[in-house]
Amino acid sequence: ENVEWRLRPPPGGDEGGVWYMELVTLNSVADEEELVLSYGERSNDDFLLHYGFVPPRNPHDDFVLFEDWDAASEWLRTTEGLPGYAVEAAGQVVEVV
Repeated sequence: ENVEWRLRPPPGGDEGGVWYMELVTLNSVADEEELVLSYGERSNDDFLLHYGFVPPRNPHDDFVLFEDWDAASEWLRTTEGLPGYAVEAAGQVVEVV
C-alpha cells in the first residue's frame, strides 16, 4: 500500500462544519502509478458497518456460534451430536483453557 486516509476536522475548528477525508501518499508516486489503499484486517461486520460493503472473500471474517459454553453445551445436550458424558468432558476442557 502506498496511500493512507486521514479523517480531518472542519477547518478553523468550526464545530458545525463538515469533516473530510484526506488521502496522503506515503512515498513518491510516479505518473500513472496505481494508488493502493488497505482497509486493514477486518471482519465482514466491520466492513459493512464502517464502509457500507462486504468483500467477496475475506480471510479475516469471523462469526459467533454460541455466546458462551452454557449455550453450546445446551445445544449439544438437546441434539444427538454428543452423549451427555462427552458434553461434560468437553466442559472440563473448556474450564481448563
